Amino acid sequence: MKCRRSKLSRGARLRGSVAGAAPLRSSTEPRHLAKTPEAPPAELRIDGPTEGSIHYAGTVVVGPTGVVTGEIRARAIVVEGEISGDLYAEETLRISASARITGNVQAPRVALTRGAQLRGKITMRRESGQETALDGIAADQVLSREG
Repeated sequence: MKCRRSKLSRGARLRGSVAGAAPLRSSTEPRHLAKTPEAPPAELRIDGPTEGSIHYAGTVVVGPTGVVTGEIRARAIVVEGEISGDLYAEETLRISASARITGNVQAPRVALTRGAQLRGKITMRRESGQETALDGIAADQVLSREG
């Protein structure tokens, strides 16, 4: 049986037999790996031993069998495994019950599940432009009512 190729196949475009078909890029053209601003980067999942710093624009997930030695900087971080190093999340940091972290963590929003092990300091810095519902006077009023 003979294999039939589409008029839009790679071979047809190389031969230029199809009018209006998009030509293939030559190997001398630069290839850009950056994605469009609308599309967020894919999730980076770590399920094994990893050494060194990780800097990623998207979400980093350290799975239950993941072991990271080094700092992690990302938009969002999810920890289910073991990390020896500092964590810096731009948006959120989620630490599950199976997580074991030795190092400081810094994020505007931190979710820590009961049972997680953390040896370090948690710093929750405010996002730029984020307003708090309580100012100093309102916070004093709330605290005085609790006493």
